[in-house]
Amino acid sequence: MKDIRYHYEVMIKLAGTDFLPSIEETLRYLGNDPSMDDLLYVGGTITPISLLAGYQKGVFPMKIADAEEEFVGWFSPRTRAVIQLHPENKDVELKISKSLKKAIRDFEFKIDTRFREVVELCAHLRAEGNWIDEDYVKVYEMLFAAGYAHSYEVYDRSHPDKLVGGLFGVGVGRLFSGESMFHLVSNASKAAFVHLIQDLRFKQYELLDGQWPTHHLKSLGMLEIDRLTYLEMLKSLFH
Repeated sequence: MKDIRYHYEVMIKLAGTDFLPSIEETLRYLGNDPSMDDLLYVGGTITPISLLAGYQKGVFPMKIADAEEEFVGWFSPRTRAVIQLHPENKDVELKISKSLKKAIRDFEFKIDTRFREVVELCAHLRAEGNWIDEDYVKVYEMLFAAGYAHSYEVYDRSHPDKLVGGLFGVGVGRLFSGESMFHLVSNASKAAFVHLIQDLRFKQYELLDGQWPTHHLKSLGMLEIDRLTYLEMLKSLFH
């Protein structure tokens, strides 16, 4: 992985190259109605640059459609799932159950060795709501080739080539956005999450974004914060 400071310098250069409003503009937009819907902007295309620019500006893309046409919607959830990786005066408090601690001993962990396979498994194993189509896969592969996207893989210790769980996400400066996770055996995605947190702390990331809060993410120790607080956090990371 390239030095995180290099990533930050590159993103400063990318800021403003996309049509997306800045964090300050979004905060002004939300000023009169902080409870505005999660969908803030519509338009543009999903490319490596627009995806990275969106993350640093507090929004992320999802395809939406009406009866006649498909669009790109840019979302900023009213509540956001996050972990502050270096909160003041205390370490990250992960919720690791006894069963998970035991399961972790049966796993081996790797990073970035089977990226596309992790992305495809995240897509294909979702019971509903799969948003990772081939367009997304191509963008993520370009981000992976450029050193921004990463996969965290979990293997069966008894069968080292057997991929049993994992997750992937995109790092922008000191922010890491978790995209999706999967498991083929119990506790494998949770184990990948624990490995992710340990690695992000080692690499001096400061904020993990889980996007929309879910019961699963909150069970792992992710906190639910309001949109305005999240956007203010981003301002401190990218300015």
